[in-house]
Amino acid sequence: MAKTSSNTETGQAPSTESPSSEVELSPAWEAWVVDNLLDAVPLETLAATLQEQGVPQEVAQNEIMRIRNSAAFQRAMAFKKSSAQFQQITQLHRELRHNNRSEVGIPREKPMGGEVFFQNYYTQNQPVVLEGLAKDWPALSRWTPDYLTQLLGDEEVEVTADRESDPDYDANFKGHSVTMTMTDFLQRVQAVGTSNDIYMTANNRMMERPAFQRLIEDVCPPLEYVRDGHFAGGTSLWIGPQGTQTPLHHDNTNIIFCQLVGRKEFHLASPLETHMLKWATRTFYNEASFNPMDLDRFPELAQVQIETLILEPGDALFIPVGWWHQVQSLDFSISLSFINLLRPNRFDGYHPGK
Repeated sequence: MAKTSSNTETGQAPSTESPSSEVELSPAWEAWVVDNLLDAVPLETLAATLQEQGVPQEVAQNEIMRIRNSAAFQRAMAFKKSSAQFQQITQLHRELRHNNRSEVGIPREKPMGGEVFFQNYYTQNQPVVLEGLAKDWPALSRWTPDYLTQLLGDEEVEVTADRESDPDYDANFKGHSVTMTMTDFLQRVQAVGTSNDIYMTANNRMMERPAFQRLIEDVCPPLEYVRDGHFAGGTSLWIGPQGTQTPLHHDNTNIIFCQLVGRKEFHLASPLETHMLKWATRTFYNEASFNPMDLDRFPELAQVQIETLILEPGDALFIPVGWWHQVQSLDFSISLSFINLLRPNRFDGYHPGK
C-alpha cells in the first residue's frame, strides 16, 4: 500500500505518492480525510481531490463513507464538539478580560485585608501589585552582601551556575547546581556585574535550611494572606546579579513575590491566552519568549495580551496560579516569595503542556 507524508494541520492534501492501493487509502491520506471531515468539508470535494490524485471514484467514495461511519470518527466528532464548547467559554472570558484591560495594566493597590484580597484577586485569578507591602521590613535596609556574609557567610549554599552555557538552564537546574559558601557566592555575584550565569533561586530550596530561617526575623510576613509558622516549605529566596533571567513558565501555586533589594521586570500573560498552549512544554515552561519576542517563530504572540511591570523594593506582586511569567533582574536583586497561603494553594493537576 502506498505511503505518503501528510500536511493535515493545514488541511492541505498530502502529495508526491499515490493516495491508495487498489482498495484503500494510505494512512496519510486517511488522516487527511479525517481532518477535512472534522472541518465539515463537503464529501464531493473530498472525493474530487482523491480522484485528482488517481483514486478511482468508487474507491474514493467508499473510503470516505467508511471513515465517516467508523466508531473512531464518531468519537472524534464528539470530542471536537466538546473541545469547541470549552474553547468558546475560554474565548468569552479572554475577550472580556481584553475588553476590561485598563491603560495601566496590572492593578496596583495598597495592601488590603485578607478577605478583600482573596475575594478580588485569589478567587478571580487576577494579578495585583501590593504597593509597599514590605516597605517597613528590616530586610530592606539590612540585606546587603556584607550583612548576609556576616550572618550566613560560613554556611554552605546550593546555587545554579554556568547557566549561560545551556539554553534550558532553568529546567535543567539540577545539572547546574553547585555548592559553595555563602561568602563565596556573594563575592561571585558582586564580581560578575551583569550576568545570568549564577543565581540562587527557589529551586535551590535554601529557605528550608534551619540556618536560613533566621532571615524570617528580618521580615514581617503578611499574615492576612499567609500561614504563620509555615515558612520552611512556604518561602523561597532569590539572590542574583543584575541580568539574571527566569524563562517563560507558569507555576502550580499562587505566589506572593516580595521584592526587597533592587528591581525586577515582569512580563505576564493570563492562562486564558490559549495561543500560549501551542508552545507549552510537558513541564512548566514555554518555548516562546516575551522578551525578546520572536514574532517570526511565534507569530501568534502578536495576539497575546502581555502585561509588563517593574517591581520596586518594598512592593510585592501576586502571581496567580497558571499565569505565564518571565522575569529579569534590573539590578543586584534579593526577593522572597510566599506560597503558604491561608487558602488552598496546590494545583498539581494543572499541566496544560501535557
